[in-house]
Amino acid sequence: MQRRRTRWILATFVAVLAFALVLVGCGKTQSEIVKPPEDVAKANQPQSVQTCDEQEILPQKVGDDQNAMRSSFNAAYLEPDKVKDELDDYFIVDLRKPEDYDAGHIPGARNIPAADILAKLDTLPKDKPVLVYCYKGQTGALVTADLRSLGYDAHNLSGGFEAWVDAELPVD
Repeated sequence: MQRRRTRWILATFVAVLAFALVLVGCGKTQSEIVKPPEDVAKANQPQSVQTCDEQEILPQKVGDDQNAMRSSFNAAYLEPDKVKDELDDYFIVDLRKPEDYDAGHIPGARNIPAADILAKLDTLPKDKPVLVYCYKGQTGALVTADLRSLGYDAHNLSGGFEAWVDAELPVD
C-alpha cells in the first residue's frame, strides 16, 4: 500500500513538473531586431577585385611552400650530382615497385617497396648511412623522416629516380 502511494506521488510530481515546463516554454518573449552598424554593412559589400598573373605567381608560391616544408620536415636531402661518386658510402634503398626496380635502378640499390620498409628494418644497417629513393622524392622523404626518427642516418635522393635519370647518371 505504501509503495503504491509513493508511486502515485512520484507520478503526480512528474506530471506537474512537465506541465510547468510546457507553460514556461510557451511564454511569449520580446526580442529586439538588431541592425548592423553602417560600417559593417559597407564592409560586406563587394570590393574591387585585383587580378594577378597565375602563371607567374603560382610556381613561386609552390616553390616557397616546398622550401618551407623541407626546412621543417625531418628528411635530409641529397642531390644526385653530389651523391653519384659516393654510392659505396651508402646502403641504397629503392622504394619503387619490383617491376620498376627490375627495369632500372641506381647501381648497388636494394629493392624494398615503401609498403614493406617497416617490416624490413632488420635489413637496414645502423652503422652506415642509408640513401632512400622513390619515383620523384615524396615517398622517399616520408620514409627518410620515419627512418631518421628511428635512429637511422637516412637521406632522401632529391627528385627521386627521375632526377637521377634526368642527370644522365648510371643505371643498372
